[in-house]
Amino acid sequence: MNDYLMIVCALECEARSLINSWSLTLERDFDILSRRLRIYRGRLHSQPILLIISGAGASKASTATAALIGYSARQDTFKSFQISWILNIGIAGDARKSPAEPGSLWMINRVTDSYTNRNFYPEIFWRHNLPESHLTTVARPTSTTTELLNCLIDMEASGILAAGGQFLGPERMMTLKIVSDRVAFKSDQEACLGSRPKVSPTQVQNWLSDHVAVLESTIQAWIKSSPKITPVLDSLELKLIDSVSSSCRLTTTQRQILITSCKSFKLQEGQLTERLKKIIAQGHSLRPSSSSPSRAKGFARLLEEFR
Repeated sequence: MNDYLMIVCALECEARSLINSWSLTLERDFDILSRRLRIYRGRLHSQPILLIISGAGASKASTATAALIGYSARQDTFKSFQISWILNIGIAGDARKSPAEPGSLWMINRVTDSYTNRNFYPEIFWRHNLPESHLTTVARPTSTTTELLNCLIDMEASGILAAGGQFLGPERMMTLKIVSDRVAFKSDQEACLGSRPKVSPTQVQNWLSDHVAVLESTIQAWIKSSPKITPVLDSLELKLIDSVSSSCRLTTTQRQILITSCKSFKLQEGQLTERLKKIIAQGHSLRPSSSSPSRAKGFARLLEEFR
């Protein structure tokens, strides 16, 4: 099975240097939630890559991450395919007490969502030469807060980690940020994000180009050091899923959605085998009728069992 690296960039200017340097080609355009998303495919040496441009903001980044995972899971898309690593590369503002050099590349060791206060801790278990920093994901670049001192600031990372964390462990997700600008401080206790200077797309693309070699070596070291991935679902669970699919007369697409839901449930809750056996024991209660509306409602009830 081919283990793909998924790269999520918010902006075209963040992705363009990677697309050009690694000769990635446009796999397809597709629309989700009335937005056009572009997927690029290629290789970094022998490592298969998919890159998606999500748009700015944690919600868009989360949606794009989940969409690409779902796209890759479709059986008619790629044969013997799975996403095994997720990498977010992009720019970030600098609200550190000790100013960082614009254009410098940072490894993120903690991500905080400013709205939910949820923290994500990527597991950095390999040697690297990059400086490390805490990163806070904010909803708007114009907000003012007293809680952003001594960190970098972006608008996407927490959304990507939240979506990816439903399918992969923290050791298989990495966040790298290039410092784009220095946040102004109204006082020694208050950062004012609205005072950030404009940074041109050309400058961002040039910074990414400057770091391509470092990005390549960092990615290769990360992947080489990753523990061997084991399938989320074991053979018994797959047999039980097949039994549920047959009993409920699921389509191929519905079966794949069910598999994705089961993976997420097992990673977050565990005890998937017991849940599947319970559903099988219920039998006819989740079995849809022949009408399309009833079939859709029956499938929705089935998915509720894994939420």
